[in-house]
Amino acid sequence: MVKERIEKAMEARGWKVAQLAVYAEVSDAAVYNILNGADPKLSTIARIARALGLKVCDLIDEESVDQYLDNVKNRMVPVGAAA
Repeated sequence: MVKERIEKAMEARGWKVAQLAVYAEVSDAAVYNILNGADPKLSTIARIARALGLKVCDLIDEESVDQYLDNVKNRMVPVGAAA
């Protein structure tokens, strides 16, 4: 879903991957990875949304938000635990 929404926004603006990457301050590879179906970091989506003049919620649906939050929870290390 993220991929399609980013592609649509890029097309509406006439942007290529390199342009989006520059405006979003992410690598070309990060944009290509998303467009090829990779699961992007929420911070990358936020940068891309901002560059496109959109909100994060414009790019991801509620189910995806839950998935991202679960991924973040799984990477968290409890206080006092070894990293």
